[in-house]
Amino acid sequence: MRAVERCCLAVALLLLVTLPFCGRYTSIGLDFEADVDDERHAVYWRVRWPSDGALVFARIVERGPPGERAADAVDIGAALLREPQATGAGDCWQRHGFWWLSVDAREAAPPAIVAGCERAFVAGLPHWLWLLLFAAAGALLRRQRRRTSAGRKPIVGDDVLIGAAARSDARRSCVGDS
Repeated sequence: MRAVERCCLAVALLLLVTLPFCGRYTSIGLDFEADVDDERHAVYWRVRWPSDGALVFARIVERGPPGERAADAVDIGAALLREPQATGAGDCWQRHGFWWLSVDAREAAPPAIVAGCERAFVAGLPHWLWLLLFAAAGALLRRQRRRTSAGRKPIVGDDVLIGAAARSDARRSCVGDS
């Protein structure tokens, strides 16, 4: 439990430190490539800050001609602090950093955030919301650990759920007695 608490607080601190860089394009992830029948098949798993204040997770599938270099089975890819790029945000939610896309280029043209892909899945939230969620989770876990180490009831735990179930059973028996 303590490791999860520390991890949440460390991620919140990392998000706080990177907050000033939200206006720059950064993409970090893993690339999986293979040459199959005169085509290069590539799958990219990415964590992106697309310069619109969001933090998104993406899976991008591309096909194309084989490159000049041999395909790397697994490669770490990154683009750090580049100039802002247009994301092609279509609606109000996307303009404010809330992303949920599943794109197939055979059905519709992909937006600029995943331009040139064959298929893509993108999910993301505004950077400040990720920061708030991890900080709140870390603080809640820390508070719960301190309460249990001080001998008090935890905020959320089995005894709270068992107590609620016992109260529910007591109510049912009172109703059945009438």
